[in-house]
Formats: sequence, structure tokens, C-alpha cells
Amino acid sequence: MLVLAAAGLAVKAHHGQMRRYDEKGLPYVIHCFRVAEAVAEWGGCENHVAAALLHDVLEDTPMTKETLMAALGAANEDVVSTVVALTNPSKGSSAPRAVRKEQDRMHLINVPAHVKVIKMFDRIDNLRSLAGADPQFVSLYLEESRLLADVIGDGDESVKQLLLKEINDFGLFG
Repeated sequence: MLVLAAAGLAVKAHHGQMRRYDEKGLPYVIHCFRVAEAVAEWGGCENHVAAALLHDVLEDTPMTKETLMAALGAANEDVVSTVVALTNPSKGSSAPRAVRKEQDRMHLINVPAHVKVIKMFDRIDNLRSLAGADPQFVSLYLEESRLLADVIGDGDESVKQLLLKEINDFGLFG
């Protein structure tokens, strides 16, 4: 039931949103479903899959931590804390991009392994959606992804290798 509730919340929260570089024109929430599917295939528990479905709601929608907690109930505090950990702390900052991304990476150094894994699957899916992006942005994003893999790869070495393969493959075929 938790995963279904999270899926419903994700659909509602991301209603009307589209991925920036997705050439297929799919709704944004499809990204959330793909990340959750990867987490489930990795062997993530129900809480991890639910958090993967909701990983962008605090960052990319008007939903607040309090609204999310009320919607999921106090029994699901672990899901909410995982979503909070997945939310970039630089959100809303006017600092230069390099400063914000460094802050976001440093935030992830000491989070639990499952948070790092969800973030890596998020990044993998983001990389797969960059085909229509400006080449300069792609180059920057690939470098940021390498730096991110260095910081969070200890969450799961096999997922880190998937992320690094995606980065390297994009460089060859992107």
C-alpha cells in the first residue's frame, strides 16, 4: 500500500510537469517511476521504492516536508527522511552552480547507503534523458556526475559502476 500511496502522491505532485530534455515528451513523473523501478530491481525495500517515487517532490514541486508527512503518516517517517536527504540543500540558492553542486555533494557524504543508491539511479536516469540537451550543458553534467559518483559510490559499488558506465557511454555516444 505504501508504494501505491507514494505513486499517487508523485503523480499528483508532478502533474503537468515535463522533463526538460526528454525528446519523447513524457510526463515528468515517468522519471520517478523509472528510478523507483531501478531501486526495486536492485532489491530496495518498500520504503526505498516509495522514497524513490517521491525523490523530487520537495525539490521540484510546491510540496513541503510537512505535507508529505501528513500524506504518508507518521509511520512512514523513514520515507520522508529519505526524501529530505535526497533533496538538494542548495535548492533556491543564488550561489554559482559550481558552489551549489559542491554543497549538494557534501550533503550526501554521510547519508545512508540507500539514499546514495537512489541518488545514483536518479542520476543514471537523468543522463539517459539528455539526448536533446545543449552539448556544453551535457559536458558539465557529465563532469558533475563523475564527481557525484566519487562521493556517493560507496553506497553500492555495482550501482556506482552502472553510473560510471552511463557517464562513459554518453561520452562515446551522446
